[in-house]
Amino acid sequence: MERFRVSSIFLCILIVYNVKCAITQPACYVDNVDGCFFRQGGNGTMCYKPYIGLSSSSPSSCPASNPYASIATVHLQGSHSSIAYYALDNTYLGDVNYIVSFETYICISGVDSAGVISSRCCDAPHDEWFCQVDPGGPCVVSGGPASVTDGCYQTNNEVASSSSSSSSTASSSATSSSPAASASSDQATSPSSSPSSSASSSTTTSSPSAPPSQPSPSPSPTTTTAPSTSPSTKSGISPGTLAGAIVGILVLMSLGFVGLWWYMKRKVTNNRNVVGTLGDSVTLVPENRRIKS
Repeated sequence: MERFRVSSIFLCILIVYNVKCAITQPACYVDNVDGCFFRQGGNGTMCYKPYIGLSSSSPSSCPASNPYASIATVHLQGSHSSIAYYALDNTYLGDVNYIVSFETYICISGVDSAGVISSRCCDAPHDEWFCQVDPGGPCVVSGGPASVTDGCYQTNNEVASSSSSSSSTASSSATSSSPAASASSDQATSPSSSPSSSASSSTTTSSPSAPPSQPSPSPSPTTTTAPSTSPSTKSGISPGTLAGAIVGILVLMSLGFVGLWWYMKRKVTNNRNVVGTLGDSVTLVPENRRIKS
């Protein structure tokens, strides 16, 4: 019975502990993280998107004295996931699904709405709690790993080429419209047999052509929720942790009832043994032999 009780308590603790996991819910943060976590693709991969404008921070926001400068270098030179956990010796531990059981580091990389990649590295003491105790502040650097395994963003070169291709497309459209205008101008200045056409051509050439219209930039679609103006929900309890706590409480209550039943049963058995012992030791005296007072 004692062995069953100990094993049940250990099982309960194990269940409550293992329901934890790392970043489980999409959320936006206004402090240190400066961005949003969102699910991308059909498999619901958790990705990170920094707020636009903050990703342009210079690397001086992570000087060599920053406690997370070395892990940021390891993260940028690696080829792991865009959200990665590292041990205190800079060893890669796992992606966003890694279960934090001791003090670790976390590095997150993502692309903002302007197509610029930035990365942040900070502390992660346990699940759903990161970038909170930063003596030197989070290490913020521009750029990210050259390739990521979770597919949250393209490589640095692909992102740069996509942004440059959009600008080259706009310039090429403007250039293509320029020869057409010059061709019409040459056609207008060609000699004609009638004076009226000559006059009209001279009139045409004297009027300046309208400049080519430039394509107006369209706002980039936002794939995440708008940044929240209220403090983050880092200190909130995740549904998995709450469910594990409920299961643990139910298991402990069941163990308590079993222990109470076992105690009462043992007490009743002991009482019966005492009564039986007393009955064997007492000798009944007949009434006619009793001494009258």
